[in-house]
Amino acid sequence: MIEEYKKATLDLLAPTIKWNNHCIMYKSEKEAIRESAILLCEIVKPKAILEVGFGEGYTAEVFRLYAPRHRIIEVHPQLAQKARDQGYDVVESSIQDYRDSRHYDLLYDDHYPFPGMPEPDYRKFNHTFRAFVFHDYPIPGRLEFPFVVNGKTHYQHLEVDKGKKGP
Repeated sequence: MIEEYKKATLDLLAPTIKWNNHCIMYKSEKEAIRESAILLCEIVKPKAILEVGFGEGYTAEVFRLYAPRHRIIEVHPQLAQKARDQGYDVVESSIQDYRDSRHYDLLYDDHYPFPGMPEPDYRKFNHTFRAFVFHDYPIPGRLEFPFVVNGKTHYQHLEVDKGKKGP
């Protein structure tokens, strides 16, 4: 399925980035996502971030301000190019195939979990990250971001204003 997705053309101007009945990114979540990323950066204080999945770039905008080094892994060529066009350091790859020996303080994984896609094996990175964040499936009207700092799991919950259409 991931190979089909990589070959698909996405409508990046639509209110929701969709492919094959999968909602990849909702533009209406922008403010909640940005607030979450800001809070995360204030807690973790990262110097180097490895971000999995670019989407609309909402977290990337924040991470660029907080971390001197920020790399994005994006599997879809169109989204990877969008990130490059905005000046980001991007590697076109899936997290499953990505290899990097550099140190990162924060792994922020917000990739879309397609059915049948194997879960990433984060053990290959354990020795390099101080904090892990993965976007869990949200409760309707709420975003949940579990993250681990120094071995302790925290959960950040943000209510989403469903009436808001964007910034």
